[in-house]
Amino acid sequence: MPHRLGKYLLLKSVGESMDNKVYSCIDQETEEISAIKVFILDGHDSKSKFEAYQTEVESLELLAHYPHIVTMLGKCDEATFLKSDGSSHKVCYIVMELLERDIFDYVSMTDTFPAPILRHILKQLLQAVSFMHSQGYVHRDIKLENCCFDKDYNIRLCDFSSASAQHKDGLLHMNTMKGTQGYMAPEMLSEGIYKGRDIDIFALGVLLFTLRTKSAPFVSAELKDRAYRLFSLHQFEELWKSYESNFKS
Repeated sequence: MPHRLGKYLLLKSVGESMDNKVYSCIDQETEEISAIKVFILDGHDSKSKFEAYQTEVESLELLAHYPHIVTMLGKCDEATFLKSDGSSHKVCYIVMELLERDIFDYVSMTDTFPAPILRHILKQLLQAVSFMHSQGYVHRDIKLENCCFDKDYNIRLCDFSSASAQHKDGLLHMNTMKGTQGYMAPEMLSEGIYKGRDIDIFALGVLLFTLRTKSAPFVSAELKDRAYRLFSLHQFEELWKSYESNFKS
């Protein structure tokens, strides 16, 4: 018996994170194909998962219909997830447009992106991030896996479960830290207070570097990593020398 969730028949898993799992699905009433992000609320972490769900819903409602941000098609605060083994789980879910592959898949399958394609990707991402910031939100988890192509190879920024509204002073405190470590700016890890918009811009820089070189600018976002430490100390000349040496070798 296939997985079912309300009127949706789940087809296959297309992605997952610590908070949720994403499936392609079909609406059994309209036969439309879409994506459904399911947050299972049975465990000890159900409160944090529901908060992530609420954050994403609020963000996508505010940013609705912007061309380079994923479109939310529906949501449900409480439902029962019937699995193929007959078990059931309390869940909430978000229905979204079904996109093609994320950029990470293309990076893993291809060589480095040529400059015209890089400009196309970066321009659309900057437009999405600029619009989001103008609406008072920061993403805080921009990475290759959260940037997807639609069928026409236009970019959609996805996964707003780590997003947050900006404080009036432009600062977010450390206890709201979210995201993926390999994309985190030094001030997020070291000072306890950081500017949310700057965090998104830093992550975009990591993403662009990776697309251009097919290599991350540092192995891990921590001071024991030499490249990350040089960046943290603003020793940019030494940093670029290390990159040049690595690429030559």
